[in-house]
Amino acid sequence: MRFPWNGCIPLSEIFHIGVIALVKSGGFIVGVASILGLPEKTVSGAFRVLRESGLMTSGARGVNAPDMTDLDASRMLIAMLVDERPPYAETSVRDFATLVCTDIHLAQPSEYLPEEERATFERATSNFTLRGRGLPEPHTLEQAVAELIRMYGDDCEKEYWRHSQIDMGERGLFDPHTEIEIIANTLSARISMNGNVYHYSDSLIAPDSWGDGETIEDIEADLDAEDAHELKRSRHAKAINTIRSVDSRQIAALARLLREARE
Repeated sequence: MRFPWNGCIPLSEIFHIGVIALVKSGGFIVGVASILGLPEKTVSGAFRVLRESGLMTSGARGVNAPDMTDLDASRMLIAMLVDERPPYAETSVRDFATLVCTDIHLAQPSEYLPEEERATFERATSNFTLRGRGLPEPHTLEQAVAELIRMYGDDCEKEYWRHSQIDMGERGLFDPHTEIEIIANTLSARISMNGNVYHYSDSLIAPDSWGDGETIEDIEADLDAEDAHELKRSRHAKAINTIRSVDSRQIAALARLLREARE
């Protein structure tokens, strides 16, 4: 299930409190609620929980309040994707923002694709990835989402972005396609970027963590990690709308929300 999107409403019409306040916490809450099609009360409650937990930028209030960041937007988006109920915001972020990238499936052209279209396909898919973005190895879900917001906000005039655009013929060029999906009951997530798919899993149960030659201590540590993983997974077994996703439109709108106030 995707969030409904109200991004057709210009940001200038969403806010009536002046450009200075747009990127502060109040404008951030109003903007996120509009972009995701959620009640302001829901986003405000989640924001308050995250701020009190030290997971959201905080400081002075009013015009001296700190600017909200791409990481703030990443964490808020993750919280809402996992479970939109405000009391669950902190555990949602702590459990899902730290998921690590454990597998990457690069897009492959169909063998039936004409040669001239194959070159366009390969250019669009090879240019639009998280490779070379300065992310640590392995990177986390919150780092990936924050970087995607930054890319949609800052890179639209760069050459790699133009090469990644999708040519729809008479309909024109479209921005690269991204979809972020969270699967709450399996404690996992996926990010698709022009067909390149990044898989995110709990770092407690990393691939190949079980193997030959383990000591008793290693096995005990593995069992403890598995128990901790199951505990985290059980917290989200009854999350509202188990599979949630957003796409390029919401990501681009979040990027604009943070940047238009700085101009």
